[in-house]
This record gives sequence, structure tokens and C-alpha cells, in this order.
Amino acid sequence: MRQFSIAALLIFISVISAGAQVADSAKVVADTSKSCHCTIPMAPVLTFDNRQTFLSLSPLLGDLYSENSIQLDVDFHMNSNAITTVFAGAFISQSSITDAMKNQVLSYARKTIKYEDELKAGLAYKHYFKKKNLTLYLSYYHRDLRTLTTSRDAFQLIFEGNKPFENKTADLSNINFQNLMYNQYSIGVSKSDGHFFAGINVSYLQGFNSQQLKNQSGSLYTAPYGEYINVSYNMMLNEASTGSTNFFDLNGQGVSADLQFGYSTERSRFSISVTDLGYIVWGKHPVNYTGDTSMTYNGIVINDITNLSGSGLQGLKLDSVLGALGPKKTNNSYSTSLPATIQMTYSHLFKLKKHEMIFTAGINTRLLAHYYAYGYVKSTFLLDHEWATSVSAGAGGYSLFNLGFDFSKKWKNLDFILGTSNLIGCIVPMYYPGSSFYFRVAAHF
Repeated sequence: MRQFSIAALLIFISVISAGAQVADSAKVVADTSKSCHCTIPMAPVLTFDNRQTFLSLSPLLGDLYSENSIQLDVDFHMNSNAITTVFAGAFISQSSITDAMKNQVLSYARKTIKYEDELKAGLAYKHYFKKKNLTLYLSYYHRDLRTLTTSRDAFQLIFEGNKPFENKTADLSNINFQNLMYNQYSIGVSKSDGHFFAGINVSYLQGFNSQQLKNQSGSLYTAPYGEYINVSYNMMLNEASTGSTNFFDLNGQGVSADLQFGYSTERSRFSISVTDLGYIVWGKHPVNYTGDTSMTYNGIVINDITNLSGSGLQGLKLDSVLGALGPKKTNNSYSTSLPATIQMTYSHLFKLKKHEMIFTAGINTRLLAHYYAYGYVKSTFLLDHEWATSVSAGAGGYSLFNLGFDFSKKWKNLDFILGTSNLIGCIVPMYYPGSSFYFRVAAHF
């Protein structure tokens, strides 16, 4: 299952293959399957002591209930500074990408286009030891993420051809793409001692799918009237295996850790956390391509990128194309560093006229190319009958500006939460980048 890898590779491949004149209305689809990590906290329920103020990226960073529980989590997000929700959806579903979709992306795009999506879903069990005030965590999560940073020129080249670059040089530098799929099996502990609390979660990672593409430097010059093109590139491509992969294939193995430390009072809480600090080594059936060269082609005319194989991107024979480009092929093991998240948050409980409100402010960063700080604020209103609702706003990372909303409910032995941290992209997906949803249901006993 190569998913976005073929599409990302086409950013590079089109450098070689784009003709002197490419049809303006080319339709492009990609073979794929089903992501700032905008870690806006989950809504609290009832009282601040429940501490339901953190999105459970790992089991230990969720609730600190003084009771046993089992919970189901599903979290999906898609963030970009330019790629709209509809564009990404068409790409994922292999639907045609219209000129209106392309133009909307280009209207947002500056020098660098950034994109990420991520799915995390699984189960967690928490056992509380009352005498020691300690909680043990066991969990399984499926993780699926893609990240892409590319120049505006490369995006325009792949989706519009090289006609807009006649007698110009397109910048194809600093292209970074990663597709990563793995299963995460974790054990962790957390302990509270008065005002201080801390936790650690360690995980074994079973990797089954990975592609990495990096093109550190590159350019394409199109001569007037398409007489010739000159291309240079410095490319590295790694794949965990060739062909499709299965959910429980052991193509890679790794470890990761989550850490949290904080201080709380009756009305406030401060926390610092590091999540997904780890790596995966891919050594079972790896394939590598490397190349650093410059070439000139004369008289090439391709009306549509999909004509490379005659049957769209699904028919694109990757090995044949790369073989024609000239990169060296090897079978060496390689490693993937997880995009760790470092986050700092502060929450305070306020008493309003009729209800209480928890105000949270936070900032995080991720170990991703061109990812800087993401900041957010969130207000959670604790309502009657153990309902709660939250509104949030954030900006930075790989996104533009996000608004969020969620609601939650607690019963005696059950609670749930449903929400989004990218409300604008969900409401107007044709015109705005990003969308997300998260859901959790937990039983306490």
C-alpha cells in the first residue's frame, strides 16, 4: 500500500517527464488509503480534579481518574497552510482534481506548502492502585500519518505542468515526504504525590508500511517554446517494502516513549509533556534509491502526467520510472524518527455566575520540517447534569487559523467526548485547509 508515496514521487518524477506543453485541465488522481499536531486539550467534565484537559495522545496523558477504566479513542486530523480539505479528500479517494481545487490551493500557497494528516485509534486500560496512588496503563493504538513539505513551484509543476514556467526556472528544493503506518503496544505508569504528578509510557512499535522521499536541492528550466528542459535533483527515496503490505506485517520494529511532568492545585494545573519520542528501523525488505545529477531533454511532449503509464497513477510502474531516471538502487536498512510533540499547557478554573469554566492556554512544537510553534487557547464550560462544552482557537504549525468545538457528558460509570479542532475546514471544506474530529468513550469501575 503505497498511498501518497506515488503522488509525492511525481513531484520529483514530473521534473523529468513534464513536457514542453502540458494540458491546463489535466486530471490527477493518486493511489492511497486511508495528522502542527493541533493538540488542543479535551474538554473537562464536572470538576477540575478530573483533569480531563488533555487530548489522549498516549494513555497516560489522558485522564487521571482515581479508578479503573477502559476507553476507546479515535482521533483524526488534517492540517495544511494551503491544501484544502476537498483537495486532500479528492486526492485520498482517487477522485478527479478540478482546476478550481488547484487554484484554491495556489491562492493560499506561498513559498512552501505544508501538509500533514494523522489517524490514531485504539483501546487503553487503566488500573488504579489506591494505596500507592499510582496508575498502570496498557494500550494498543493503530497509527497512520503522512507529512509533506514542498515548494509552491513543485506543486504547480505536478498539477499544471511546466507551461507556466516557460523561460523560467522552477524551484524543486526542500521536498520532504513521509508516509508511516505502524501498530503501537504500550505500558505506562503515572503517580501523583500531593501537588506534583508525573508519568512515563513506553511502547513497542510494529511497523508495516513506510516511504520517505527527500529532494534537498533541485530545479527545472523550460526553454522558450518548450525546445528543451534542464533538470537537476538530489534525491533520496526509502521504502519499507515493494508492493502492498498487510496490517500485521513486521517490516520494521521500534520503540517510543511519552513523558509528562506537572504541578496542580485546587484551581490550576501546569504540565509539560513529550510524546512519540522514538524511532522505527526498517530492515526486512527495504528498497532505497539515491541520485544526484543534472540532465537535459529535448522535444518531450506529454499532454498529461497520467500518460506516463497510460492508466493513471495506479498504473505507474515506479521501478521502471526510477530506473529511467538513473538513481542508484540498494536494499539497505533505514530508520524513521517519529515526529515527537513537545507541549506546555496551563489551565485555570474560574467560577462564573451559573457555571464554572476552565481556561487553558498551550503551545507545542513537533519535530517536523518547517514546523514551528502552534499556540492555542480553549475555554471549557461545565454545565448542568454533568455536561460540558468547549470552544477553542489556535494558529501555527502546519495550519493557518483553527477554531474548535466539542461537547462531553459523564454518567456514573461512563463518559464520552466528541469534537473537532478544525471547525472551519469542516464547514467550508472547498475553501479552507484542514479538518479533524476526535471521539472517546470510557467506562469506569
